[in-house]
Amino acid sequence: MTREKLGLLACLATIAIPAPAAAAEEEAVTPASLSEATIEELKLGKYKEAVDGFFSGMPLMSGKAQELALLVSQIEATMKIYGPIQQCNVLESERKAALIERRTYLCQHSEFVTYWQFDSMKLPQNWAGFNMVFNDQTTKLF
Repeated sequence: MTREKLGLLACLATIAIPAPAAAAEEEAVTPASLSEATIEELKLGKYKEAVDGFFSGMPLMSGKAQELALLVSQIEATMKIYGPIQQCNVLESERKAALIERRTYLCQHSEFVTYWQFDSMKLPQNWAGFNMVFNDQTTKLF
């Protein structure tokens, strides 16, 4: 797949899969830990694990296997075009009240730079990822 075929590569996802966690683990989950763990999995080429892990705390959105598979395939296509992620830097962390946080990263691939946004919400029992966006249109950041 070429860059021209991708055009504006944006992937918005509101998908999740349920994953029970111990109470101690739930308290340790933060928006930063969710996004950082996702980025580490992406760097290792574990795209499905990255997506599954980010959305694992959002049981309301379970049953989205097709959307999940599509998201993973779009990430794979991005990595084939731009190469693997070498490093990511936090560009911005923005909290809306005490319940929603967006963390935006600028990521250096071997061939290009992309940005990634990870949105998390505070549920009664834990923080959960509910939206992931990645894009190659970095000029929109300015």
